[in-house]
Amino acid sequence: KTTITIERKLYMLEEILFYLVPILLLLGLIVIVLNSFAVAKGNQIITLERRWFGKQMPDGRTVALRNEVGMQARVLGPGFHLLMPFLYKIKKHDFLVIPPSSVGVGRAITGAPMPSGAIMAKSVDCDLFQDGEKFLSNGGEKGPQLSILPDGEYKINPHLFEVKIVPAVMIEDNEVGYVEAIAGKPVMRVGGNFGSPVECDSFQDAEAFMKNGGQKGPQIAFLVPGLYRINTILFKMEKKPITEIPGGKVGLVEATDGARIPEGRLLAAKVDGHKNFFDGETFIKNGGEKGRQLDVLMPGRYRLNP
Repeated sequence: KTTITIERKLYMLEEILFYLVPILLLLGLIVIVLNSFAVAKGNQIITLERRWFGKQMPDGRTVALRNEVGMQARVLGPGFHLLMPFLYKIKKHDFLVIPPSSVGVGRAITGAPMPSGAIMAKSVDCDLFQDGEKFLSNGGEKGPQLSILPDGEYKINPHLFEVKIVPAVMIEDNEVGYVEAIAGKPVMRVGGNFGSPVECDSFQDAEAFMKNGGQKGPQIAFLVPGLYRINTILFKMEKKPITEIPGGKVGLVEATDGARIPEGRLLAAKVDGHKNFFDGETFIKNGGEKGRQLDVLMPGRYRLNP
């Protein structure tokens, strides 16, 4: 009886194993398959964290290139993607959406260090921050970026870039926009307080401003009515009302930049070409002097740098 009982138990164990082993193998295969692909919706990206089998990142960098262990700079776009099983931890994110009449200003969370004294990171080719690997490989620097994002949808890695959405600058018909740059070359003119104009598409191209020698501080150029997409990290902008001289009065003008008035003279010499002080650059170039002006403004509405 004892022998029969043992044989029966062994037979039952064999039967259980006969069915259990395939089930376990099938479950293991399902787990492997489920960890071998990722699917992103049409408005999603996938970020990857490589958990092992790779190089260590250099000191000071927190986002990894393709062959390094850690949070990856690259992202996967919408669709079906095959992955090495168990190598990556994935997370899905919605596209970054910049609504109309807004811009995105960005900061790199990691990257090469900026040179001593620099406030803005240099621009590198990275498809508007959508190619994180190219950004790091091309020497992209950690910190505030010059490029901005116009309205639209973007596949941006949130572990590499922080993007703040800010309104585009709207200057109404009765306003002017006064601009100050927080970075750039120093003003070299003797007694100069204001940065000379450079080609930068009305401050909408921050990279051109820096490349063309834009100067730090308050700017001679100002914004007339219109909509402007401006990097609000580099440029501080303040709206001011236009200058209105009512009937029966005149406007007395004092310039806060220009050449020195010679001793013994109270009023600045008259210069031509500045169009009732609208063109500050011409005023400076033609020898306009700092202080109270001989010219006055007759009744009317004037756009000038306040």
